[in-house]
Amino acid sequence: MTTATITADDVPAEPAIASGTVHADARRPVNRVIAISTTLLVATAAVVAVLEAPFAAARPGEPWMVVLVAVGFALAERFVFHVEYRREALTFTLSEMPAALALIFLSPVTAILVRTIASAVVIRSTCKSPAFKLFFNSTLFSFSMAFAYLVARAFTDPTTDDVRFFLWVIVALALSNFIGPLLISVAISCFEGDAVGRFAQAARTSIVLTPAAAVIAAAGAAPTLVRVELFAIAIVPVVLAWTVVVRYGRLVQSHRDLVAVHGFSALVQSSLHIDEVARVAARESKRLTRAETAVLQVYAADGSIAVDETDGAPIDLLPTGRDDVRWAAVFDTGDAVAFRRGHDGNIELLPPGRNDRVAVPVSDSDGVIGLLVLADRAGASGSFDVADLARMTTIADQLASSLRNALLHAQMEHTALHDTLTGDLNRHAFERELGDRTSSGSVEYQAVLMMDLNRFKEVNDTLGHHMGDRVLTEFANRVRQQLDDGDMLSRFGGDEFAILVTRPDAAAVVDLAERIVIDSQLPLSLDELDVVVTTSIGIAPFETVTGEAAEVLRQADIAMYHAKSEHTEIEFYCGEIDRRTPERLSLLTALRRALDNGDLEVHYQPKVDLYSSTVTGAEALVRWNHPSRGWIAPSDFIQVAEDSGLIKQVTDQILRTAIETACSWQQAGYDLCVAVNLSAHDLLDAQLPSRIKRMLDEFEMPADHLTLEITESALLADTPRTMSTIDRLDRLGVRLSLDDFGTGYSSLGYLRRLPVSELKVDQSFVKNVLLDVQDEVIVKSTIDLGHNLGLQVVAEGIENMPVLTRALELGADIAQGYGISRPLPPELFRTWLSTTDYRVPRAALDAWV
Repeated sequence: MTTATITADDVPAEPAIASGTVHADARRPVNRVIAISTTLLVATAAVVAVLEAPFAAARPGEPWMVVLVAVGFALAERFVFHVEYRREALTFTLSEMPAALALIFLSPVTAILVRTIASAVVIRSTCKSPAFKLFFNSTLFSFSMAFAYLVARAFTDPTTDDVRFFLWVIVALALSNFIGPLLISVAISCFEGDAVGRFAQAARTSIVLTPAAAVIAAAGAAPTLVRVELFAIAIVPVVLAWTVVVRYGRLVQSHRDLVAVHGFSALVQSSLHIDEVARVAARESKRLTRAETAVLQVYAADGSIAVDETDGAPIDLLPTGRDDVRWAAVFDTGDAVAFRRGHDGNIELLPPGRNDRVAVPVSDSDGVIGLLVLADRAGASGSFDVADLARMTTIADQLASSLRNALLHAQMEHTALHDTLTGDLNRHAFERELGDRTSSGSVEYQAVLMMDLNRFKEVNDTLGHHMGDRVLTEFANRVRQQLDDGDMLSRFGGDEFAILVTRPDAAAVVDLAERIVIDSQLPLSLDELDVVVTTSIGIAPFETVTGEAAEVLRQADIAMYHAKSEHTEIEFYCGEIDRRTPERLSLLTALRRALDNGDLEVHYQPKVDLYSSTVTGAEALVRWNHPSRGWIAPSDFIQVAEDSGLIKQVTDQILRTAIETACSWQQAGYDLCVAVNLSAHDLLDAQLPSRIKRMLDEFEMPADHLTLEITESALLADTPRTMSTIDRLDRLGVRLSLDDFGTGYSSLGYLRRLPVSELKVDQSFVKNVLLDVQDEVIVKSTIDLGHNLGLQVVAEGIENMPVLTRALELGADIAQGYGISRPLPPELFRTWLSTTDYRVPRAALDAWV
């Protein structure tokens, strides 16, 4: 009655042809199937040759029996029932019934021809099978029929009784139908591999179903031995049984499809990453619908394609975005539809089963999210039917929520990694990408450009933050126009930006930086107001880096701030400008320890009145003898102290030590003043005057015996706060000295307004006064300027007696330098005072009391 077999229709179609030519590797599976088919054809001929009386029937019947059997085979192939699982189909047919009649009433040759021709005609007319498939099917039908006759004739003859004859008919049908699926599994494995597994699966299925099918078919044909016309009665229960099988099979198929769709939902909900969701959705929808190709497009908020995932061969005719008017018919339906390209280029809808391409919009309450397109259905059917379209619609509904969640997650991730104002990468994302680049070991020239806008705070304070935001946005747009593909722009926050670039060499990086600087100098139009906000750029090439990505950023940051402070616009990182090296960090730790332990020393360099050869006092100079590094230059650790905020402790320690030492000189009978240097940071300290007063009171030292030396550059740090501190120090009664005059931003206005009593000519001019005429002119002019303003003038850098003599001739009041004495520790300074040829003023022991 029925048989269960994996039909030859499951053999994959002929491989894709490129430029009209099938490649040798792609043709190989087809050639193997053709070889199997040829072997079956030869085997069929051999079987017929060995059969006794191949043109005689076992039980001669009426002539119309040939027509009946032919119609039976044709109907059996036309009305097959498929139960599909993944990409394979379990096929049920009624072919055993006409096969049983053929074994009884037709000769082997006639039966083979009828079976082959009737089935081939139906398959060719109903399926789009390629030639090699049709050839395989035809030879398989021929061989199966011939094999059945071989078994039946081997154990029966015309004299065999009907009961025994029917038993061997059952055996013949069972064996012939058993070997059919095995041969088909071999053919399929030529394309998809796993020959052993497929063979075993076919054997497990056939060994159960084929004997039962053979018994039922033979039982249905049995009444014909009594009278041929009884076949009409026997066919009724067979048809009823077939109807039950079909309905049950469809129910099983529906249940399996429902389970598969639920499994699909779980899979696409297992991830929140849009690319992963799209990849899984394309793969699983292809599997569930038995398509050869699946394409999933996911659309961004503006309708553009955000994700385009293809599983299988590429498909043409795809939309360019959600608003592609050619696809309006598909997007407007909301359901799965079959389609084709029309003559006008637009997509036309087709009835189900009429095409091998279908599409379904993926949408939710907020609109269309994506489009799922499937092509080239595999399995028993070559096209997508109504059930397939319904399944696709269900898949799209399940997929919509997952895609929406993934899009929201992608949006949140984008927000987390991008600046909300300019849309560029934020610092976190930039550092992550920079880390990948620095660890890649690339031989290309790569660098980080750190940028900071000049005078941006002025724009914010004057025009408001909304205008500042517009400046930042426009600046980012201008920078973006100068970048190449692969360059990465990031806004770190505020008015600080960074760029990660790859260029052939350093010159190309400098060229980019120069173009950005030139662009930044062009006015920005803000509500009819032209604003110019320039930029400073620091460059750190990867080749200078010995550590991780953070080190590149640190170096670029240092270079940028150096460019900003020096007004050079562009600076490359180099060790000379780096105050934040690991060595300096180590130095900072040691400096903290030295301050806690009182390890900083104060040495004293005497100052001499040139006209009276009298020692007037000494300048207190800090010294540090590091336990392992030896003597460290003051310029090194003072800078570290300023950068770290330790300068307050350093200054307080020097002041206390200097004041205490000056008191000891008085107690020893020397009437001397002491001078201490103040940094720019000290002048910003509003509490400094109060602390100095407490120290003076503690040691009962007159304020006019303490001179505080300040530099010109310190006056520019923060003029209002600096001037406030200076005024309070002046009211305290201490003397103020302008140090290193001529090396900073000299201003006669400062000299006129500052309450200073002393002007110190920088040693860089004084030490060359005998060698450079211009230096001599500068020294002379400075001395005259100081005297005209009523100031005492100190000449620093007196290296020898000739220079001292020339300083005296030029009019200097006080001399200081190695020509008089190098800076000395307190004990040696006391010794020098007692042994020097210079006059040392004496003081009464109670002079300060």
